[in-house]
Formats: sequence, structure tokens, C-alpha cells
Amino acid sequence: MTHVDVAGKRSPNRRHWPRVKLALPVVVTQRMEEGGGAVCSHTAQSVDLSPGGFYLTSREGKVFAPEELLSVSVGIPWEARHRFPFSRLTGPCRVVRVDQVTTESGTTQGVALAFCGTDAVTILGTARIPR
Repeated sequence: MTHVDVAGKRSPNRRHWPRVKLALPVVVTQRMEEGGGAVCSHTAQSVDLSPGGFYLTSREGKVFAPEELLSVSVGIPWEARHRFPFSRLTGPCRVVRVDQVTTESGTTQGVALAFCGTDAVTILGTARIPR
């Protein structure tokens, strides 16, 4: 599916899901090539998320590469569920893009992730108020 903007040019925005800006901790699990394929988990920070993927920032020292496969999990706090009607998103992701992001505290990596197929993504919970 090719996305076209109003002027008839190809649009760089190929998102299929609306994004919600939420800054939440995201547990990212990588399989490291060095060390015999050991698994390494760390926490990154989401910038925005959707059922189709994430954009997150990672602290210095963590290196991501385009097309790398990761596993991610993020819990949505109760206060934010009116904006995003799930309690948890978890599943395998593919790194789509890696950016260098400059903040007040230095330079970090911005990482765009897309879930690998909707069959592998687990979406738990709803936005309903508990009784």
C-alpha cells in the first residue's frame, strides 16, 4: 500500500494506526550476537505508541540496528487508559529506523519499532472502569 499526500507525492508517513503520545517505561529484550546469543533486557522510554508499534528513546550504550528483531512489553497505567484503551502491549518488533536524538541530558537513540504481524502481538485489558 503506497501512501500519498495531498500534493500527490509519496508520503513518508506510512502508519496504519493512530499514535498516542505517552511517555512510559518499555521493557526491550535483545538477543546479543556477541556472547553466544545471550538475551539482554533493559528499559527504554516510549515517546508514542500504537497497536502497530512504538517510537522510543534508549539510554546511551544500547545500540540498535535497522531490521533487528526485539521483544517489547509496555504496561499502560490506569490514568492513561482513556487515551489508549489497553492495559499492556507485548510482542516481537522489528527496528524500522534509528535516530540520534539530542536532549538536555545529552544524545540518545530514537528507535522506531513495528510489531511483527498482528498475530504475535498481545493486547490485554480494556478501558472500562472497574466496578
